Amino acid sequence: IAIQPGQRPDSLISSLAITDSEITREINEAKEKCRLLYEEISDLKQEVAELQQ
Repeated sequence: IAIQPGQRPDSLISSLAITDSEITREINEAKEKCRLLYEEISDLKQEVAELQQ
């Protein structure tokens, strides 16, 4: 859901009919995606460093 300019995220969340457990699940999924992306970025940095040698 896109947040419009000037709209606060907490006002958006409070207007949705979702539970705390669903929010927690979404947060955990996002954290996992970030972790995987961080690992991929680290791997790519290492590959670039090896190619530059």
